[in-house]
Amino acid sequence: CAPVIVGNVVRGAVVVYKTPSCPAVPPDKAEDVLLSAIHVLGPLIKLHTMQTTWKKTMDDCSQNLEPYSPEDDMEINNLSDAMEYAWIRTKMYWSKMAGQNQQPHAGYSLKHSVWAAFGVLVTLLVVLGIDHLVQQHTYREGTLFALIASFGAVATNLFAVPSSPMSQPRSVLCAHLIAGSIALLVDYLTNQDLYPILPQWLGTSLAPALAAALMAYSGTIHPPAGACAVIYMMGDDLVKNVGWL
Repeated sequence: CAPVIVGNVVRGAVVVYKTPSCPAVPPDKAEDVLLSAIHVLGPLIKLHTMQTTWKKTMDDCSQNLEPYSPEDDMEINNLSDAMEYAWIRTKMYWSKMAGQNQQPHAGYSLKHSVWAAFGVLVTLLVVLGIDHLVQQHTYREGTLFALIASFGAVATNLFAVPSSPMSQPRSVLCAHLIAGSIALLVDYLTNQDLYPILPQWLGTSLAPALAAALMAYSGTIHPPAGACAVIYMMGDDLVKNVGWL
């Protein structure tokens, strides 16, 4: 029999299989004919299984992203309904402590945890060494530094959850550039020596808020970068002396 071309579309991806030519077998060998049929139908079965698994995965993701809430169909007509609604929302909020779909995270293996600790330790030791070296040099009216508190969170993200989209190099670098730039610009509007249009407390909240919005819009979310913006806005003269550097 001749080779068979099998094509299908799996969630927008065209999957094409070419089954191998089945060898010529005598008609009186039923076992060989059966094996040849399996040889030809194998790719079809594999494709069907892959398509079914993919569809189930996508359906599960859709259900997890848009869970049904009992208050969606609830009408609030009086105080009693409002209190019941508040009670349902409170129970739903605290149920999230158990994790997605009420299943707490099982944690990682001991090997992964040990390597994460080792990675964080070595990284921060290196940064501390660099910080010690640069502190010997002055810049403007103060000294330089290379370590800030949010780097502890950065190292934790990188080594504890390395496969997370928030731990990828693009997110780490771009998010810090975004948050740092916004913090510097907002500081111009709160610094008493520049253009104090906004109060300090508002600027401290506004900088990470704008950074979070821009990180989300650009697809470069990295939570420690938001902390970096707060650190700069609340920093003393030593921190703000560095400026755009």
